[in-house]
Amino acid sequence: MNLNSKTYALNLTAAEGDHLLRLLAIGQLALAEHQRSGWLPTSALEATQMSEHVRALSTAAPISRPMQAFNAWVQGHRKK
Repeated sequence: MNLNSKTYALNLTAAEGDHLLRLLAIGQLALAEHQRSGWLPTSALEATQMSEHVRALSTAAPISRPMQAFNAWVQGHRKK
């Protein structure tokens, strides 16, 4: 596996972080449904894009650790 050593900084407000985390969660749910049932969006363009993203994710470096840290940051900044 060829891992890229570049890192990126993204300055977000707490609200922006919460929004991004929710978008990622929706994507994870869509991927889980695709893996469970083979589901793809009904639009041909969206189905093609999702298939391309699924293929790309199969060879991508895992991001679980940074996502756990990001989730913890968002949870700590959510308004109660």
